[in-house]
Amino acid sequence: KERPEVFELIRTVFNVDPDTHIDNLDASEQVVLDGTSKWSCKIQTTVVCAQGLIAKDKTGTSDPYVTVQVGKTKKRTKTVPQELNPEWNEKFSFECHNSSDRIKVRVWDEDNDLKARLRQKLTRESDDFLGQTIIEVRTLSGEMDVWYHLEKRSDRSSVSGSIRLQISVEIKGEEQVAPYHVQYTCLHENLFHYLCEKNGGEVSLPDAKGEESWKIYFEEPNEEIVDEFALRYGIESIYQAMTHFNCLSTKYLCPRVPASMSTLLANINAYYAHTTASTNVSASDRFAASNFGKERFIKLLDTLHNSLRIDLSMYRNNFPASSPEKLQDLKATVDLLTSITFFRMKVQELTSPPRASTVVKDCVK
Repeated sequence: KERPEVFELIRTVFNVDPDTHIDNLDASEQVVLDGTSKWSCKIQTTVVCAQGLIAKDKTGTSDPYVTVQVGKTKKRTKTVPQELNPEWNEKFSFECHNSSDRIKVRVWDEDNDLKARLRQKLTRESDDFLGQTIIEVRTLSGEMDVWYHLEKRSDRSSVSGSIRLQISVEIKGEEQVAPYHVQYTCLHENLFHYLCEKNGGEVSLPDAKGEESWKIYFEEPNEEIVDEFALRYGIESIYQAMTHFNCLSTKYLCPRVPASMSTLLANINAYYAHTTASTNVSASDRFAASNFGKERFIKLLDTLHNSLRIDLSMYRNNFPASSPEKLQDLKATVDLLTSITFFRMKVQELTSPPRASTVVKDCVK
């Protein structure tokens, strides 16, 4: 009610008539009035593996296992002896009746010595803490496959590494509702194409500056809409970036778009490739766990790469020397090819992908 222009924009983008929109708002208000008493969901959590765990034993290793807790129900994996990069592949099922619940995933080093038994008497914990991740249930929907960085429990905790979880959530009464990531994709893509159509088929690029400008995809209030959805439903910023890159790829010949795509892909590359000593998760493993879909993004890059090669082979028509703007787009297109090459090397970890310079030489022969 305080932002009628936002609702008007959403109605226009999705072609929803005002009466239907009011009915949907009334239904939403009723859900809120009903409270959480009728809310429930089924959660399946698969503890896949971890990498880069801290060593707690004198042998320079640990004997890790994982506990997963939802509400008052706690379950645990088997122990993997003497391993800092363990694999479990164990699945657990939970019933959850409170949307404010959290999934608490904690990694432990199993100890059976005298020191451990003494610690159990003092702290009720016999095993060493290796790290945790806590996930809000309300941010989950559908199926997710994600690497989570292990966090400290207190300032005294000494942890490192990451854990890979596959989570499936089925909310009662919403079994046929698309997962939040699919809903976000629909919102972002429809908003993008609506704004392009409104702009005569051209892409309207936001006038954003600064280190974080690559995360700004639209002018306001459009950006506020996608960011609010992402924040409320746990959509990762990297998923937003990959979704927008996919949108831009449908308009890559529009003015200034190649430069925007090159910058966006360089930052996507940096997100996956710049691993730290505390996580020890390879770029390819992080990419494999992307909610956007590894194969989907690789196919997108391959298709784009082939299209750019064809367009560069006709550079005299597509990038006439008489147009300074087109010459800028030509340079940016070569930069985009370079970004694709770097992504293939650093993230996909291909040994010898085609270099941008080689591709350009082949195209202009």
